[in-house]
Amino acid sequence: MNSKPGPITGSWLLTPMVHADSRGQFVESFQKDVFAEQTGLSIDFIQDNEVVSHQGVVRGLHLQNDPHGQAKLIRVVQGRIYDVAVDLRANSSSYGEWFGVELSADNQTQLFLPKGFAHGYSVLSERAIVQYKVDSAYNPKAESGIRFDDPNLGIDWQVDSPKLSDKDLKLPFLKDLNQKTILFRSPAVPDPARASKPLLFLKILIKKRYFSDPRPSPIRPEPQNRYFS
Repeated sequence: MNSKPGPITGSWLLTPMVHADSRGQFVESFQKDVFAEQTGLSIDFIQDNEVVSHQGVVRGLHLQNDPHGQAKLIRVVQGRIYDVAVDLRANSSSYGEWFGVELSADNQTQLFLPKGFAHGYSVLSERAIVQYKVDSAYNPKAESGIRFDDPNLGIDWQVDSPKLSDKDLKLPFLKDLNQKTILFRSPAVPDPARASKPLLFLKILIKKRYFSDPRPSPIRPEPQNRYFS
């Protein structure tokens, strides 16, 4: 397993070793001890989920409110998706930032997100099967999310004519979510090495958007785009 810190502190990109021969291939997609050793995190995943979607489908942006938040480890076993995460940790220096990364059955890349991120993805291939681990059970009373087309985020989902559920289309914008939701306050652990390491073979976009929120705010710079390739 190769791992590296993701574009926003607390996230991780992991690529398992693929053992291939004339018969096919074998992959150890997750080893708890290796995950803990390489990330420094002790996560007790309790459930595996699988989702089948068709091209153009957008799912998200979803999260569960504190104290029922979910850490997630996401992978694709068929097809390609554009996976998006928004940092909603209230005391994080990257609060309100999002990034996107392509996950596919070919690149075998997995994305880990800690509690406090809203998560969603779009399907780039004709069909995609997404599997993800969570460390907390689904709680309908804690269910929340953000509109996929929130203008303050400005996410490019990289699909034409996105297809969403009625439920996802009724999600609030982030500015409205802030007014009625207690957001996560888990501290982001600084990782000085993160910014200096380019992420090879992946197209990743981080986009900053600053807007009104309930936290005391210093003077902030103009929004910038940062690209990793």
